[in-house]
Amino acid sequence: MPTISKIRLANVIYEEGNKRYNDELFLFDGYNGAILLENGGGKTVLIQTALQAMLPHTELASRKIGKTLTLESAPAHIAVEWIINDKPRRYVVTAVTLFMNKHGVDSLRYVYEYQHGDPHAIEEIPFVREVQGGKRPTERGEMQDYYSMMKDKSLSANTFATIKEYRQYIEDNYQIIASEWENIVKINSSEGGVEAFFEACRTTNQLFDRLLIPTVESAMAGHNPTLFADLFEQRYESFKNYQKLKETIAENQKIQDELVGYTTAFERLHTKEQQLLEAKQRTKGIWEQTKADKQTFLTEKEAIEAKITNWQDDTHQHKAKIASSEVAAKEAEKEQMNKEFQNAKLLLQEQKTTVADIEGRHAALRYAKFAEQQQAANESLSFIQDQIASFEKEADIEMLKDQLIEVEQALHGAYQDQIDDINKQQQDLQRERNPLQEQIKTLEKQLTNHEQTEQQWSNEVNKLQSFIETREKDSDRLRQALLANPEQETIEELLPKWQARYQVLDDELVHLKTERKRLAREIDEEQQERNHLQKDFQEQALQIQRV
Repeated sequence: MPTISKIRLANVIYEEGNKRYNDELFLFDGYNGAILLENGGGKTVLIQTALQAMLPHTELASRKIGKTLTLESAPAHIAVEWIINDKPRRYVVTAVTLFMNKHGVDSLRYVYEYQHGDPHAIEEIPFVREVQGGKRPTERGEMQDYYSMMKDKSLSANTFATIKEYRQYIEDNYQIIASEWENIVKINSSEGGVEAFFEACRTTNQLFDRLLIPTVESAMAGHNPTLFADLFEQRYESFKNYQKLKETIAENQKIQDELVGYTTAFERLHTKEQQLLEAKQRTKGIWEQTKADKQTFLTEKEAIEAKITNWQDDTHQHKAKIASSEVAAKEAEKEQMNKEFQNAKLLLQEQKTTVADIEGRHAALRYAKFAEQQQAANESLSFIQDQIASFEKEADIEMLKDQLIEVEQALHGAYQDQIDDINKQQQDLQRERNPLQEQIKTLEKQLTNHEQTEQQWSNEVNKLQSFIETREKDSDRLRQALLANPEQETIEELLPKWQARYQVLDDELVHLKTERKRLAREIDEEQQERNHLQKDFQEQALQIQRV
């Protein structure tokens, strides 16, 4: 059975602000205690305020807590520390923060279990805050943040959405029984009510009748104080028949059992519906987060793809530069071929000149030889004519004629031999000239081909130079757009990081899709469980109707 160790009241203002507890701590340490105040000193207010930690929003002497305390300016904070174990000492604090909203009085409810020396004990709860020039009461939002922080931080801290959950929790876990404190409310229901209550309980039976029996009856599930009298008046004749009364009691007991089962099933259904709702909320949150992560992933993927495209463009530019270097090599080769062509052209010209010189010298030699032979023949002819003239005088003319014919034949044979030699030499020179002419034609054809190749290479070089300049400008622009520090970073260095990031995002997307499928399966299972509970609920409802 827990006992009160401490009570702390902060910003408890009453009697229109004339009286207040700014931040007071009452020490009991598990012992009985008494608070002595003069008439009108605020005993009832103190009791009603302290009861808020056990019975939030409870009334006392027909006065609502909203009328008793002034809550418009700032919330009131009430906390009770309970001793739940003596050796070793363990405590639990039940705290309530009362405030006003548009619907009336509302509250924040907080329970925290701890041991001696805990930094979040009752004295350390921030009901007041230090400000310049003094202290001020903590606002509702600040306390809500503190309670939520403690709930997230410690498994021993809890907050509650409803008063019913709060009362049920402290009763089930710490045996702080609400009905016992309702008796305190009953005893203090009027001014001087304690004395009047016990004045009527002078004997043990009176105490049982007025306090203990009503307490036991109120603790019974579904108890109605007038049920027995009404049943007696309605069923007076039935009391004569004990067996019939027994059967009625048994039937009532069965109905009560069915109602308990019905209530339990409905509670289970409600719990499952709450769990399903929470699962749906978690699923929705995960789905929203998944969509956000997916959008982020797609954005990063597009950025990486753009960077990869830019890298490919840079690679293409690099290849263009390599092609440009190859073009430069081809140009150098072309220059070398041009030089060789010019040398071959000069050689051809020299050979043509040599051939012309040879032909001129050969013709001159033949002419000189022919002239010499003609001169020798003329001289021979003159000599022969002179001889003929002398022979005519000395010899027979017929004989001379025969000699003349022989001489003429001899001359003709000599001339014919010379003509054959000249023709033969001319044919030899012609044979020597033909290869030279063929070589000249070949060189001229090569020259034409070189000129065409040179024109083609020149056009290709112009195109490549234009393409290289364009790609270099694009590369500079993309490098400025992609790299934070283009002077110190390169795309080749960052590309492995981009690829690794792309792989991580792809793995995360696969994980999120798997998680989504798992949550979908859980939702289906919850839905099946809910359908099953609804079916049980309907069957129990049909059984109750039949009963």
